[in-house]
Amino acid sequence: MSPNIFKRKSIPLSGYPCDITVTGRNKVAVTLYLNKEIAIVDIDSSKPLYSFQESDCCYGITYTDEKLVVSLQNQTIQIIDLFGKVLIEISTTNTGTYCTMFENRLYYTAVYDDVVCCCNLNGDVIWEFTCKELSKPHDITHDAFGNIFVTCEKK
Repeated sequence: MSPNIFKRKSIPLSGYPCDITVTGRNKVAVTLYLNKEIAIVDIDSSKPLYSFQESDCCYGITYTDEKLVVSLQNQTIQIIDLFGKVLIEISTTNTGTYCTMFENRLYYTAVYDDVVCCCNLNGDVIWEFTCKELSKPHDITHDAFGNIFVTCEKK
């Protein structure tokens, strides 16, 4: 879209949406928290194309290297294909709420524990950052250089 064009669409979904990521030119993936479901949505037609079930409640989701990375409530982060096939399952030390992946490192926030973690794809913790001045780290992303950005609430 051009910066001068404002376009608004409302797309009804079957459950409570928690997070969203772009998966292609006209598609997004949305986590439906309570449904334990991920919906793939066509934004041009404003309709869900299909969805698939997850093993637990879904929090954050991101798309990288043609794969989805999703944080689940049961202290698990999964790397899955666009049809829900689990490619890698990573056990985490905290309940990861939002996640991102850069160069085979997984970064996630644990809002209930006030920490940001970095681990490898085996789940081994590389570093953990405890938020002291801020609390409840929520969403997380990275730039092209691997710098990590986290949204937090102020204490």
